[in-house]
Amino acid sequence: MRSTNFLRLSSLLALVLVGAGVWKYGEFEAAAQRPMGGCCVATIDLNAVLESIDERKEREKELQTFIGAQETKIKDLGKEAQQLQDDLKILPQNTKAWQDKREQAIRAGARFRIEEELAKGLVEEKRKVMHLDLFRKINDAAGRYARKEGISIVISSDAAQQIPDDVREQAAHAAILNRRVIYADSAVDISQAVAAMMNNEFKARGGAGN
Repeated sequence: MRSTNFLRLSSLLALVLVGAGVWKYGEFEAAAQRPMGGCCVATIDLNAVLESIDERKEREKELQTFIGAQETKIKDLGKEAQQLQDDLKILPQNTKAWQDKREQAIRAGARFRIEEELAKGLVEEKRKVMHLDLFRKINDAAGRYARKEGISIVISSDAAQQIPDDVREQAAHAAILNRRVIYADSAVDISQAVAAMMNNEFKARGGAGN
């Protein structure tokens, strides 16, 4: 009698364990087949995003306005320096007027060269700051988009970039070895989706001034 009860209990326990195993296996299969809301890995073309976002266009306009103002300033300084040089030619040499004009011309020429180099440095700095700021924003937007779509990894893709035929062999070899992505299916590219999201957010902020 005791043996019969033990067998019944063992059978019941076995059924419970089997049932639990089947349920866990079924749950695992369902989880594996459940759509993730996106893909595990996506690619992004940073150049394509930069070319497509409205903020870059606005920032580029601001930069061109700054460059234009600097060029006008340098051009005016150049004209001033050239005019002093022309005035110097018609004055008798070694006179006080000639010496005074020569000093003015030297100062004007030095100021022109200094301001020219300064303008180049300021433009380069503004362009660098713009690119770094936009990259940070693209990086942030790509991360937010990936989290929303269930994407685990976003890779910067250079698969669409072509190596020019007219580069030197060493440069071509370096470009080949430095290539990050050989092939990426367009189905996993999120460049335009990220750009569209950034443009919508940019418009919502009211443009570059906000």
